[in-house]
Amino acid sequence: MRRARATRTFALAVLAALAPLLLAAERPPGLGDVRDVRTWSHPDFTRVVVELSRAVPEPVVRSLSANRSASRPDRLYLDLAGIWVGRDYVDGIAIGDGLLRAVRLGQNTQRTARVVVDLEHYERHRLLVLRSPDRVVLDVYGARDDAPPGAQRGGAFASRPPSG
Repeated sequence: MRRARATRTFALAVLAALAPLLLAAERPPGLGDVRDVRTWSHPDFTRVVVELSRAVPEPVVRSLSANRSASRPDRLYLDLAGIWVGRDYVDGIAIGDGLLRAVRLGQNTQRTARVVVDLEHYERHRLLVLRSPDRVVLDVYGARDDAPPGAQRGGAFASRPPSG
């Protein structure tokens, strides 16, 4: 128990020491940008769209179990190679629709952006990488609790199917 706490404390100290370097880091040449992040709550799923300034290789969606001691819920994350976030999404985009809690973005490395989706309920997901405009679409499915009043449900969202 003590060793785990010491390791966690050391890791947080290292992260705190390195954070200013990443935050103050200049943008490397040749990267694309995150242009916009949008979400839609539908009756059966919630859609997260990350619009980019250029195409990216299809990312792998990974999951992380909840970390109760750090007040972190279950979450999905994906890394966008060759992308620079360029604006502050540290506080995230609150969703709270009974399926997703929030979406957060950050610069994972100087050449890779990370998208983290904090989950409330999860069964499965679907990932699409689309063009014109370049974007990554993540649909998250799950059984919802009662959604809060004002949550957008059943909204229309049209996008072209992936080609090829």
